Amino acid sequence: MSTTVIDTKTEKRTFKAMLLKEHIDTTIVLEQLANGAFGLSYNCHFYGVKAGKQSGGPFELTGNVRSAVQEHPTVILVVSNFQQTAQHIRMDVAITIDFPIVGTKTIYNQTLEGQYQ
Repeated sequence: MSTTVIDTKTEKRTFKAMLLKEHIDTTIVLEQLANGAFGLSYNCHFYGVKAGKQSGGPFELTGNVRSAVQEHPTVILVVSNFQQTAQHIRMDVAITIDFPIVGTKTIYNQTLEGQYQ
C-alpha cells in the first residue's frame, strides 16, 4: 500500500530512577494512505535495562482517540485536537508508558501537521 508522508517528528527522552537509566527515541510519521485516509506509523528505539526497537503502522485515524496500544508495559496513545480541512491536517500526539521501576512517563508529545492533496 502506497502512502504519502505529511509530517515526521522524533522525540528523545531519558528517564532515571535510582541507578537505572532508560533512553527512548520515538519517531511518529503522519501519512496519507492510498485510500485517502490518514494514519500514524511509529518507530521506537530503546536502551537501558532492556534494549531493542519496535515499529508499526500505519494505523488509520479519523479523529481524536485514546487507546491502550500495548499491555506489558502499558502504552497509551492519545490523539487530540484533531483538525482536518480540504488540504490541511493537524493533531497533537502523546504517548505514555508505565515503566516497571521508573513509573508512568510521557515518551512523545508533539504536534503533527501538514498539507495534503
